[in-house]
Amino acid sequence: NKARSEESLRQARKTYDRARTEIAAATGAAVLAALLLAALGAAHFGRNLRRLSAAARALAGGDLGARAQVRSRDEVGELAETFNGMATQLQAREREREAVADLASLALAARDSDAVLAEATRLAAAALPADGVGVLELQPDGEELSLRAGSGWRDDSLGARVATGSATEAGRA
Repeated sequence: NKARSEESLRQARKTYDRARTEIAAATGAAVLAALLLAALGAAHFGRNLRRLSAAARALAGGDLGARAQVRSRDEVGELAETFNGMATQLQAREREREAVADLASLALAARDSDAVLAEATRLAAAALPADGVGVLELQPDGEELSLRAGSGWRDDSLGARVATGSATEAGRA
């Protein structure tokens, strides 16, 4: 009986030692996997921050076409999306500013007001999200508006007249 008890105790210790070794190995593997995942996550996070930073430096240097090439769905991705939206708005504002500057230069240099108006409507149509842009002139009677220049209009529309009342879009403008 004593021999059997000692044998059972040796087997139990052997099983315990094997389980302890396996648990230690599994714990070590889990820690190693966690460290590896943390390193990969940090590398991905750092790479996205570097891309965002490079785009910000390019934009600050005057490259209005600079965008952050970040496709993550985390906070850095959200920040990059906001940055890209801001850059798009800055680019649109710069196009508008350039159009106004071009028009001012033309107005100062030109003697033909019709040419200035035609160019103004072309520049406005290029800079603004509109299907058609026009310059309407109030007629001396105050009852009608006449299309003096336009972009996105039929050629035969120039000179067309519309009423000034609130029932027409042109009259409400």
